[in-house]
Amino acid sequence: MIERAIVEVAVQGSCTTNGAATALDDARRLRDLLKFEFFFAGRTEFVAALQSELDLITDGNTDSASIDEATAEQCLDRVDLLVAPLMLRPFIDAYAVVAHQWALQRRNASAESTSAEMFHTALRLARHLGLLDGEQPGLRQRRAEFRREIRAIKDRIEQLSRRSIPRR
Repeated sequence: MIERAIVEVAVQGSCTTNGAATALDDARRLRDLLKFEFFFAGRTEFVAALQSELDLITDGNTDSASIDEATAEQCLDRVDLLVAPLMLRPFIDAYAVVAHQWALQRRNASAESTSAEMFHTALRLARHLGLLDGEQPGLRQRRAEFRREIRAIKDRIEQLSRRSIPRR
């Protein structure tokens, strides 16, 4: 199920990146960001699971290297239930707390996003990425890049959430 959520976010990214990265590249990056939250299979197995989920979303009509904006939009509009907003939003919101200090501004979608355990793993990720050591050169730039990356993922999840509104 986590692979499905990651693929949804990656395909949503294809709606706006105009081929800057493949959906599979985006999915691998999301895996790296979420590795403290979920147990993932090895890289080869993970990529195979991603491709299977991608095939389900696209009806097997495309691969990760050929998803253009129109195809991505069409594929996501066909999906009955998008799971990424439900599964990933609390984790990404917690990362945003670390990246933006948004908890003080009350800008998170749910209270779960600022729970002690999620905040702890978000700090663990920041430490792993070397964003907590104030003595490293280029730290300000790396923190800004992390904020942009998390903001982009939050935006994708929000866009997916709007797509998940039940149709009649």
